[in-house]
Amino acid sequence: GPAPGVGKTWAMLQAARRSRAEGGDVVVGCIATHGRPEMDRLLEGVERLPGAAWTADGAPVDVLDLEAALVRKPALLLVDDLAHRNGPTARHPRRWQDVEELLGAGIGVFATLNVYELESLKDVVSRITEFVVEDAVPDRLLEQADEIVLVDLPVEQLRRLGSGDPDPGHRLFRPGSLMALRELALRRTADHVDGRMRRYMRDHAIPTTWPVTERILACVSPSPHAPQVVRAAKRFADALRAEWLVVYVETPARAPRAQAARARVAETLRLAEQLGAETRILTGERVADTVLMFARSRNASKIVLGKPLQGRWRHRMAGSIADALIRGGGETDIYVISGEESAHVPYVAPRVRGWGRYLAYGWPVVAVALATLGNLVMFPHMPHSTLALVYLLAVVAVAARCGPGPSILACVLSVAAFDFFFVPPYFTFSVAETQDLLTFGVMFVVALVISGLTVRIRWLADSARERERHTAALYRLSRELASARGIPAIVETAIRHIGEVF
Repeated sequence: GPAPGVGKTWAMLQAARRSRAEGGDVVVGCIATHGRPEMDRLLEGVERLPGAAWTADGAPVDVLDLEAALVRKPALLLVDDLAHRNGPTARHPRRWQDVEELLGAGIGVFATLNVYELESLKDVVSRITEFVVEDAVPDRLLEQADEIVLVDLPVEQLRRLGSGDPDPGHRLFRPGSLMALRELALRRTADHVDGRMRRYMRDHAIPTTWPVTERILACVSPSPHAPQVVRAAKRFADALRAEWLVVYVETPARAPRAQAARARVAETLRLAEQLGAETRILTGERVADTVLMFARSRNASKIVLGKPLQGRWRHRMAGSIADALIRGGGETDIYVISGEESAHVPYVAPRVRGWGRYLAYGWPVVAVALATLGNLVMFPHMPHSTLALVYLLAVVAVAARCGPGPSILACVLSVAAFDFFFVPPYFTFSVAETQDLLTFGVMFVVALVISGLTVRIRWLADSARERERHTAALYRLSRELASARGIPAIVETAIRHIGEVF
């Protein structure tokens, strides 16, 4: 619930009575009835653990007898006020630690909790209500819950009927504070339900998106206009009050990019994190397919990306990522952001590479020449099929070293050399028999497929090595941080490892 007095204990007792009526083994561990007769009536006929009482601030406190609960081991145990502090003789200092031990022993628990008692919301609640929360419950306990039931009351009624008849002037019970706490409680409950729904969709292999809540997914690239996409997604998320994510997809074609492009991607993702987004770097063979798969796994309702900057003819021939997303997006809305220059995002012209880019195309010439020399030696003694395999070996070698462009050139040169030197009439590109055309076609297709697979395997191996390097660096960082003593040592360790990775 958002605050004391909304009826959490009453709702828990009602749920327990329903479970007991259905034959469930229900036991009361500890409960605070505040002396209300209607609460006592709900407890009639329900087994209750014998608990000792201790005094806190002059008032008696009901205590959970952990040992008795573990010995009794009911199917369901009622534990009121999860954030409560235990007595000095208890095994654990906090009641939520008792509950963790009960759950580990296989005992189901009904518990009550105020939203401001969550560890992650302590600072937020303190700023809103000026109320300092001393006893908090870790968020992981709430995340383990099978079900969350939100109990709430109108603000004015809550101010009159709060737990212990609170002073209307109490900082926690101001109308503005109560409205903020209600929204926090609603959002945490909605997040829990959303997580359960996504698990259901994953377990039942549901391929579509259920847009029950807004979630924005922005796709960025090394383009200098990628920050515009991030800012547009941020405006969408703020307007819709939605969660938002920013992803970059690394593919075999994008992997060998220049250092400047990688730096732009890192800067864009850093901007997204500063604006409050969750960022991810994904790997896949096709950008659109990878983005759509991730969007469905996170149940994203809207995808935001930049306007493609490629030429008109290339767009017509090969299409764009935006076209592929629109075709495969299904129920997901696709928003394409203009990539025009602006004062906020200066245009950076792509750097023209020097002769080093074209040196890789010398390798296919060398590899095919060596394969041809070997085949000339074997030609009198070997059939044509063996000679073709030698050329395929040259294609694999080029693909493993140089990438897709040179490997395609190796395919073309291999078929041409095979025709010119080893298919009659010799030393000409003429073809005497029609079946040789089929041989050339099959050889070219096989060489092309093998080169593509080799390039992909090389990219996967490079990606695996990069992930292994990052994982090893994070492991070393966590190990050294655990042993570091003092702020200077922690900062020095973090700076050293960040420099190693980036």
